Amino acid sequence: QNSPSDVARVPTTVHSNERASTASHGRVHLGT
Repeated sequence: QNSPSDVARVPTTVHSNERASTASHGRVHLGT
């Protein structure tokens, strides 16, 4: 039972994780 809202939430979570990962990499570069 996948409701449209559940399906729509998955890409958002993935995108949030990608942004968090990118931010972490950016901090590493700035700290170097």
